[in-house]
Amino acid sequence: MSAAITQIIPYTKRIEEMMDFYELHFGFTVRHSDNDQLIELLNSTHSVKLLLNPSG
Repeated sequence: MSAAITQIIPYTKRIEEMMDFYELHFGFTVRHSDNDQLIELLNSTHSVKLLLNPSG
């Protein structure tokens, strides 16, 4: 059996830049998560989720 990574939580001070980068280059869509501090980015198949967390 193999395991898959489905969620990544990068910490960043550049939320807007990261959102733009992943939307433009990888086709992720932005969705605010239930937790207002995190920004959720989903790929087209919803198999991978990035949760951008503001650092500091």
